[in-house]
Amino acid sequence: MQADVISNNKLEDESYEIVFRTNPDDLIFIGYILEAFEGFAYYTTIDKVRTLVKVTVTEDYLEQVQKILAALRDFKA
Repeated sequence: MQADVISNNKLEDESYEIVFRTNPDDLIFIGYILEAFEGFAYYTTIDKVRTLVKVTVTEDYLEQVQKILAALRDFKA
């Protein structure tokens, strides 16, 4: 599955913003996965044409969210 990180920036409020690209067919599945980890992060689709997703996460959950994205990249449906 495609979940290629485009940027990973620390914000002024000490949270992090991760932007990644995915396949349009995987967008809903990724949304379900991120929703399952309720409270870890907030996400939104910022570009529906290029299928870019922005995830905002606190430092407390950054490592876990990075592991989730890595697992999604390794996932073969």
